[in-house]
Amino acid sequence: QIQVENTLTSKYFSAQYELEKALELMALYEQQIEKSKQVERLLIAAYRNSGKAFEEVLRVQQQIINYQLAKVTTTKDYYLALAELDFITGKINWWADVITGLKDLKYKYV
Repeated sequence: QIQVENTLTSKYFSAQYELEKALELMALYEQQIEKSKQVERLLIAAYRNSGKAFEEVLRVQQQIINYQLAKVTTTKDYYLALAELDFITGKINWWADVITGLKDLKYKYV
């Protein structure tokens, strides 16, 4: 009984930590995306005027894509942690099937 409680408590706090970490990272990536888009606009304007630094425009665009991909991955992590919390607390039992399904998909397409 006590071991089960300790395990559930540990899993709960671990999922809570992952949830908070994901929220912070999503906000950070969103800030980086917006700043990179500002830089991109400036570089495109400079390229239009001078015809130079096209590679720099491409580099910033690739950076934006990388930040967007990281944000999507972090959003997935957020929802997995939220589902884990719901499962641990018994709020939504069907989330267990969703989590299992997502994990199965991960292994099928890796």
